[in-house]
Amino acid sequence: MERKGDLLFDGFLSYSHSNVDQAEALHRELERFARPWYRPRGVHVFIDKANLAAAPVLREEIASALSAARFLILLASRVSAKSAWVDLEVRWWLDHRSADSIILVRIDGVIRWDKVTGDFDWQVTDALPAALKGQFKGESLYADLADTQGLPVQAPAFRHAVAQVVARLRGVPLDAILGEHLLRRRQARLTVAAVAVLVVGLGVGSVVLDRRARIEKVAKEGQRALSLSREYAAKSHFALAHHDARGAVLWGLVAVHKAETTEARGALLEALVATQHFVAELPVAAEAPIDAVALVVSRGWLIAGDRQGVLSIWDFRQGQCLARFERVSPGAITSISVSADGQLALVGSDEGAWSLWDLNRRARIQVLDAQAAFALAFQRTGSSWVSADRVGTLSQWTLGPNGASMVRRAPSSDSVVSVAVTTDNRIVTGSVIGVVRLHDANTLRPLRDIDPEPSTGAVVDVSADGRWLLLAGGMFVRRVDLRDLSPEAAPDARQLEATVDAARFVRPSGGEVALATQQELHLWGDTPRVIGFHATSIMSLAADPQSGLLVTGDGRGRVRVWAFQPNNGFVRIVRTPADDMGFQVAALDPDGRSLAIAASDAHFDLTRGRWVSKRANILIADTTTGVVKRTLLDVHRGYVNALALSPGAKWLASAGDDGCVTLWDASQGNSRAIDCTPSSPATAVSFDADGRWLAYVHSDGLAAVWDIAQEKIIWQANPPDVRSIAFGGSEGKMYVVRVDGRLELRDVVKGTSQGIYSPPPPKRQRRLAPLPQP
Repeated sequence: MERKGDLLFDGFLSYSHSNVDQAEALHRELERFARPWYRPRGVHVFIDKANLAAAPVLREEIASALSAARFLILLASRVSAKSAWVDLEVRWWLDHRSADSIILVRIDGVIRWDKVTGDFDWQVTDALPAALKGQFKGESLYADLADTQGLPVQAPAFRHAVAQVVARLRGVPLDAILGEHLLRRRQARLTVAAVAVLVVGLGVGSVVLDRRARIEKVAKEGQRALSLSREYAAKSHFALAHHDARGAVLWGLVAVHKAETTEARGALLEALVATQHFVAELPVAAEAPIDAVALVVSRGWLIAGDRQGVLSIWDFRQGQCLARFERVSPGAITSISVSADGQLALVGSDEGAWSLWDLNRRARIQVLDAQAAFALAFQRTGSSWVSADRVGTLSQWTLGPNGASMVRRAPSSDSVVSVAVTTDNRIVTGSVIGVVRLHDANTLRPLRDIDPEPSTGAVVDVSADGRWLLLAGGMFVRRVDLRDLSPEAAPDARQLEATVDAARFVRPSGGEVALATQQELHLWGDTPRVIGFHATSIMSLAADPQSGLLVTGDGRGRVRVWAFQPNNGFVRIVRTPADDMGFQVAALDPDGRSLAIAASDAHFDLTRGRWVSKRANILIADTTTGVVKRTLLDVHRGYVNALALSPGAKWLASAGDDGCVTLWDASQGNSRAIDCTPSSPATAVSFDADGRWLAYVHSDGLAAVWDIAQEKIIWQANPPDVRSIAFGGSEGKMYVVRVDGRLELRDVVKGTSQGIYSPPPPKRQRRLAPLPQP
């Protein structure tokens, strides 16, 4: 340690004995701070209680200590400002030294400088003795311990204040003394570790063997985790192959949780892609086939009827059953039709009566006919409808003041299984033998056969715009133009290698068709593709072209809702630049058009018990095409902890395990390291909404805001106790989370604090049981 002349002490600590606890804590930490392990202290500070024996004349001893000190460290408080001993020590110092060698440390009270008078504002200042009036030539900075009351000495705020004093005593910059302190602590720990190794002596052999055994155990556990991950991935593939969507996703999640192997990630991605159209699953019935479904999208309802004659009304958005009616019919419910305004519903069955329902009251209005109704369809008015019974008889009904009544009835030569109504109010029927006929709405008599061949007429549907008629049956699908009743070349269902069980238009223009074939749900436009499936055969299908929703019912009482234009579709899979590299973190720009991904050769080192990495790259990709626009090589020496893209993807910021925060020009690839602190990894980066400022945080609590245009720091955390930073929705506002849990709102432009929220003490939490394995 360097000394000036014959001075024995680096500093003399002057304080009131009412502040003895704070003085002793400060004295202890000052001599420990940045201390080499082989020295008893880093700086030598005099404190009367610690350094003087019970001398007969205390004042002479203090004067000797003052004359042997280079700095006077004044512990400023309301009590010390009134202390006679503190006043004598300060006056002695001013008589023999300069006021520039006084270091102020505030523990309470107020210290305020008046720039007009060039002195402290003594009307407000109550923490300094009167002897300091007019002694300072300029504003004197002070270390602040007022906010550290009750905090441990390891707290960042306490450590920062101690560092300010030690930096002044030793005449070095603050960041240098902080860096040296971290270095000395590491050296001390290494020394302690080395001494510990020497002390154990004869136990070294057993320690080595024990460590080797533990490493082998960890390696075996790692190999087991890899093996289980691959096994679970195989089970995910098996579940997907057997149309178990839920099981495929769950096994994929378990596989990735066990170990992020290539097989696990691939299985989970495949399961998610296969179920991207999936919206919800409802357990409508217990093992009873769902033969009829209908959507009331305006209410968010789903109506389902099963083979045991049970009718259910569900809120498919909330997954709640709103009403359940047992034994609506003695046989299976085969048809459900909802009026265009969503007020009425028709429920038909293959045995016994069929009925009219008021959906507002969720109640049955009237039993309409003792004959069974295989097919039902509302006409465009919503107050009239058509029914077809088991012998093929067509009936037309209307709703009047006294209830529903039959208007006319006409026999048919074939047994009708499906009915549809065109926009010009013509009636189309499909028979059990596949013949499709067009009927006059006024007389119900047949006008002509549209598809006389017994092949594609079991299922009929009309597009919302009224132009197209859909015919489906057996292994054939056909569209007919209702303007001239000419059939159009249609996809051949034999390509599906399965029988078409149900079909519906899914677009108002009739451009795409949903087909149910055994367990799979297909969407057929230009090319067919599978968008969903059930574990058992699909028994019923309904669609709402306006909302883009589909609903299917299966043979085990399960109903699923699908979106044929999902919002969570996968755009592209972006590959890593090398086989030995994996993705760690990613960030989207606010517009969602660019994606930044960090890839490194990070791997888990079993001997060190942590992740290690030697090189890292960053890829910037277009989210709409999946094309990688730019690759930045060797961006950090090690792991990349965080990424951020500014609006428009103009700037890219990265935070690395090497302690560096780097700002990149995303279009040119140029970079600038705006902060590098090797001893403290950078953990977070964030841009404001305009892309003017970049905020970043280090693991030791250091944080700052960088002005990109001015290329300078406009705010820095003091003390360094920040855990995370986020910019607010309003301009210039920033949220700062402190390590002690406090949340502060700051105005970046004004540099002021807008308020601090301190969370309540945590409540005791109950331990939760682990989730069961799927």
